[in-house]
Amino acid sequence: MTNNEKKTTSKEVFNINTSFIPRADDLVLDLNPWMSTKTLYFHIKEHLRNYGEKSKSLLEEDLNNKGVYTKCYSITDIIKKAHQMMETTENTEEKEIHKNIYHNVTQFYNHEFFFHCLGSGKGKTTFLDQCIKNSFGSYKEMIELMLKESQNIFAGYIWFLREKGSKKLTIFSTPEAESICVLFPNHFPVFTIDLWEHAYYLDYQNKKTEYIINVLESIVHWQFVEKRIGEDNYNMYDLLDNESI
Repeated sequence: MTNNEKKTTSKEVFNINTSFIPRADDLVLDLNPWMSTKTLYFHIKEHLRNYGEKSKSLLEEDLNNKGVYTKCYSITDIIKKAHQMMETTENTEEKEIHKNIYHNVTQFYNHEFFFHCLGSGKGKTTFLDQCIKNSFGSYKEMIELMLKESQNIFAGYIWFLREKGSKKLTIFSTPEAESICVLFPNHFPVFTIDLWEHAYYLDYQNKKTEYIINVLESIVHWQFVEKRIGEDNYNMYDLLDNESI
């Protein structure tokens, strides 16, 4: 049984890794000048932290009340359960509680995944080059497809996903605070770019295309992406406890 599979309470499962927040210091040198220090700290401390703390508070309230999420053993268990409760609960007040949990936990997950995807831009291997070629034709065509897909959403995320049992990548987008594991249950997330304005506006204003190109060409953590493509022995929606950026 892996760390992600061990049975705990929801309060223990959703243990916000506060040690991740200061690791913004480790990213500064890798991401500058394509993502400024100001944007990085603002994004992590004002968005990632806030979604995490709000999620933790909502789940603790549930644990002390009805305990709906006590049998959720991973962050994606919580997301799926919240979505199910949001869709099936008839009581308006309770539906709103589950909606808040779904959106806050999803946003915490999406933000954390995004920052795991960022790095020095080095380390793209022959395996990755071949995977990109098999999936999109070429690196240039991959970027063009990402840019095209990005036009479908104003706020949200754009993803590389791989279908279960396959190494081939596909590009999808998710609007606003929607979850990849709910919208695409037969695919695993490999890479994402945050397209909410707070992710790029301080550095690029309305030049979203330039932001996307700079991320893809200069600050992808390719070792993380390759690991997500190649590993099949754990829940691919969840980040391993010992994974680091």
